[in-house]
Amino acid sequence: MGIPTSGTIKMMGAGTNSIAQEKAGTTSGLPTAVTNVSLKGLSVDGVRDFVSGGSTNVDIAVAGSTPDQQAPHAMSEFYGYVHTNLSDFPSLSSWSTQNSRTVSSGNTTGQAQAFCSISFQNDTAQKRLIITYYGGTNAAFATINTAYMSYSGYTGNINVQYNGSTPLVAVNSNSSSYPPYGWPGNTSNSSSHPSSSSSSIKAMATNFTIPTSGTIQFKWFISTNTSGSNQGNQSDYEAITHSGVTFNINFTSNSTAYSKTSGSSNIALTATKGGTIQ
Repeated sequence: MGIPTSGTIKMMGAGTNSIAQEKAGTTSGLPTAVTNVSLKGLSVDGVRDFVSGGSTNVDIAVAGSTPDQQAPHAMSEFYGYVHTNLSDFPSLSSWSTQNSRTVSSGNTTGQAQAFCSISFQNDTAQKRLIITYYGGTNAAFATINTAYMSYSGYTGNINVQYNGSTPLVAVNSNSSSYPPYGWPGNTSNSSSHPSSSSSSIKAMATNFTIPTSGTIQFKWFISTNTSGSNQGNQSDYEAITHSGVTFNINFTSNSTAYSKTSGSSNIALTATKGGTIQ
């Protein structure tokens, strides 16, 4: 919520107008039990700000957001202060990234498909990033999971990028193509698409702005691609392995970089029609 630009403010205590609570990022929720607040600690890195819960010493990094780190310190320096913070990346342990689907060669119309996807949206009204992710095959409906990352003291573009190993791809059919599914980094995708498009190439170690309307999506998708009047007698095999995939959320405020990285995920997708052929 921020410290007002005038009026009464306090070093500690619950709720609004409390420097300790604003720096702890708890003014909009249940406040932490804060005692032994140090004005020097609130103003300077490496010095204890306060004691939380009666026993835990807390030193929150200034990270460029405290108005003045130079002595003498004064509470008035905190008028208009909003602490800039980015919460940790949530766990993606429930993300289904290893999926396999097989259909028989006698299936004259059906194809085998496997996929996983993760999308990001910037909810500026709630000061949070909405992360939605799912994975599965065309054999069953995929469960969509939702997680959140909160931030405070910042307005502007927030970015996401992904990193990982070089994808290993096994493609049996030259007719198999991935657009408009937006498989990151796949050279089959057209580079003419905007970077925010679901069908665009999404190169690793590249920042993409998280939109406030709609989402930026990273989707891995494979499908068998047999066709024609005799497709029931055809076989096809498609696979991708992409290990060590991580996502990084980042922005810069007052020349200070804020960044959080997800845990690592291994993506392995296979789609087979008929026998496994490689």
